Amino acid sequence: MLESRFSVRLLDFSDQMVNLKSSYTSILLKAILCRSKTKEKKDISYAPTWSLEITRNVQRVLYNLRAFIRLTSPTIITNLMSDSNFSGQNRSRIREANEQRILTAALPLFAQYGFRGTTVDQLAQASGLSKANMLYYFRRKQDIYLAVLEQILHVWLEPLSELKAEGDPGEQLSNYLDLKIRASQESPNASKIYASEILNGAPILREYLQGPLKEIVTQKCAVIQEWIDEGRLRPIAPLHLLFAIWSTTQHYADFKTQVDILSDDPDNLFPDVRKTLHLLLIDNLLP
Repeated sequence: MLESRFSVRLLDFSDQMVNLKSSYTSILLKAILCRSKTKEKKDISYAPTWSLEITRNVQRVLYNLRAFIRLTSPTIITNLMSDSNFSGQNRSRIREANEQRILTAALPLFAQYGFRGTTVDQLAQASGLSKANMLYYFRRKQDIYLAVLEQILHVWLEPLSELKAEGDPGEQLSNYLDLKIRASQESPNASKIYASEILNGAPILREYLQGPLKEIVTQKCAVIQEWIDEGRLRPIAPLHLLFAIWSTTQHYADFKTQVDILSDDPDNLFPDVRKTLHLLLIDNLLP
């Protein structure tokens, strides 16, 4: 019962230990398993070559394990840590799950309060992790914010990367437009965070905009221009076609409050959105 209750927590804590050098990990585990009967903290200064970073890592792990140690025994800890669940694969799975847990919790907070208005304490509370544990996965608030933005851009740009010169222009542009509409419908907070970043001059994303984003946009503009040159699409400026798709679809996320107020039936809005945008942006471009 006790092992079952704490195994998930200990698996998570063990993930933190893998960043420590093996010899230091051994010293740390001895300090944990040989608990003092006094309330004084274990002295770990006897490790002659502790670096400052390793010392901080050890202190963080000890802090996270304190409550666990008070409630269980060294025998159970030893048994758990020798269990097959402590494989590298499981550690990786737990890390990915916790990182995604943090990013999911951060999305509505950054959308509502912005980067500056969101606090580390808010992020930790929303993710259900201790502040120390959350900062193990992401050392700074800025790292969480950047990871959220990267995830947003991955979702948005993956469909754009599917535009191929050999494909059917109408079908491919329709699929891309549908995915952008769905993104605004299902995850309006993502669009709000991105819009806020751009409106503030892209302090975090500027290098990404100048590099990977500009590269993929240039490539896909060339694909659209090839369709035009082959007579498969009516003449239009490819870059402004992409801008039009982005702005019209993201409007329904960024200005959701206005859209909902002005719409007679906001819950059934998107079928009409799809028909209208397809007519404006796709159908009229097909020869």
